[in-house]
Amino acid sequence: MGFLNIYRWMILFFAIGGTITFFLVLFDLLDPFFYYTNQDGRVAAFYGLTCTNAFYGTIIRYAGFFDEPGAMAYWGVFALIINRLFFYDTKYEKYLMICLAFTFSMAYYIQLCLFLFYVKNKFKALLVFLAVVVTLIFCVQLMKDTDYDISALTIGRFETNSRTGDVAGDNRSELSKLAQEQFLKAPIFGIGAIRMNEIAYMADNPFEILAKDGIVGELVTYLPLLLIFCWGIKKRRIECLTSALILFVGYQQRPFHVDLVHPIILYALTISVLLEIDVQNECNNEKYIYSDGDIQCE
Repeated sequence: MGFLNIYRWMILFFAIGGTITFFLVLFDLLDPFFYYTNQDGRVAAFYGLTCTNAFYGTIIRYAGFFDEPGAMAYWGVFALIINRLFFYDTKYEKYLMICLAFTFSMAYYIQLCLFLFYVKNKFKALLVFLAVVVTLIFCVQLMKDTDYDISALTIGRFETNSRTGDVAGDNRSELSKLAQEQFLKAPIFGIGAIRMNEIAYMADNPFEILAKDGIVGELVTYLPLLLIFCWGIKKRRIECLTSALILFVGYQQRPFHVDLVHPIILYALTISVLLEIDVQNECNNEKYIYSDGDIQCE
């Protein structure tokens, strides 16, 4: 539990630093300290409190210390879920939700709506969020064609591309088509990682795991989320159930990859959920309180 606590505060630090940097850059008060090249070959910039590979003049989408803004938002959602399940710090939750909005990640906005409606279980909170979104859209439209035009990073990402017919901010559809074709060739066990890499790049889409490892591999890969989901049903903890669904939605645009951060965070979350439930079962009283991330019976 201590590791997850450190993780959520680290994410908040990245988010606050990125948001501060966004406004400093927006008003032309900060330039990059230096540029560097990401592992995938894309040029990125280091601003001191954050990094990013998405910069457009005086407008950036901050990425924290991840490779891109979408990754920052993706792992930020994990931090929101961890906070909601184990620490229930409402101030932390509000600060992180607001700061992550400046990553301008479409996937984050979708997951945030689900988080507000299902995890917080407050329809009123969702309405407030939608009202804020409408207000921001109005403000973005007012700034269009000015020095502070951020329409291309925000509402412009939801507009239809006249050339392709796809949503402008959608960079996954073509990858999905390629991966889906390979999945249909070997739906049970997939075509394998080596063969997949030989064909073409087709990662970061809902069919990536299915194409590589098939239906069997998909079930094995996301077994931790399935365990959390089943515990949520068994113990009647709606937050466990819906948290698993929200995380699974995120994995559809950024699938599980066998690198350092994915297994550590996902497995630590799953183990903590199961241990937390076991501790609850030892309490004679159904009521419990949180103290520094630990559960104590009243």
